[in-house]
Amino acid sequence: CTPEPYTHTHLVFSSMAASMTQAPSFTNTSLKSENELETELSRATRSSWRPQRQQQKQQKQQEQKQTRLQQQLPLLRRALFRLPPIIGASLVLSQAIAAAAGRVDSSFQILSERDLICASCTYIFEPMDEWVKEIEAAVPLPRRKARQWLKKTLAKDSICPSRRFSTGMGVEEQDGKQPRLVENALRHAKLSGLGEKGSHHMQRVAAGTHEDIRRDRKVGSHVEIACNYWRERVLDPLTDSLEGLLKSKRNFVDYICNVHLRVCDSHDEL
Repeated sequence: CTPEPYTHTHLVFSSMAASMTQAPSFTNTSLKSENELETELSRATRSSWRPQRQQQKQQKQQEQKQTRLQQQLPLLRRALFRLPPIIGASLVLSQAIAAAAGRVDSSFQILSERDLICASCTYIFEPMDEWVKEIEAAVPLPRRKARQWLKKTLAKDSICPSRRFSTGMGVEEQDGKQPRLVENALRHAKLSGLGEKGSHHMQRVAAGTHEDIRRDRKVGSHVEIACNYWRERVLDPLTDSLEGLLKSKRNFVDYICNVHLRVCDSHDEL
């Protein structure tokens, strides 16, 4: 039996069948491409938000850091003033020491130029010769009690109170001797009888132009600096020598200014 040859109708149906079998493959390809596009779009969206999220994260971290610093600031301030070993306190302390050293050098230079170094030492420590009478009866004096008395005597409020170094201080010239510092130039001039010679003498004393006694408004500040500098440096040597000074009844001013500090020559009148 011979097969029938392909007819035109048969070819048409064959072509339609082939097209139908390939259609699903085309549809699947289209769907896959759309999914890929959605995935890429999602990735692109996430990547575009990533820098913004990082920026927000960094901003939040910066805010947290600032908050921590603000919380720690009071502690740092307290540490700065209470704990000298830390860096900040050490820096402040070193700056204060440098400034104080500069003031000390400047004051001593001014006093030296005016030949008032010995007079300053004498003026500062002169009251100790009177105060020592409190403990003369206690000889022999144990070292501990001697140091306690000296620390009390050499305290700032005792030996270097600001009232001793007011603008009313003055300088008295002495023939052939070192100048002498007085706590109140006008009062000293009156007690010395200068006021009886005429009011113009007192006016010159107040103006700082009198040849014998003159008021010096600035000298007190320099002598006060010298007082605070010296009083810290005589505590230990006086502690070791106090009992001997009491037994020999030696002048405290002579020992401090001439022997220990050596700011007065041996021929200076103390």
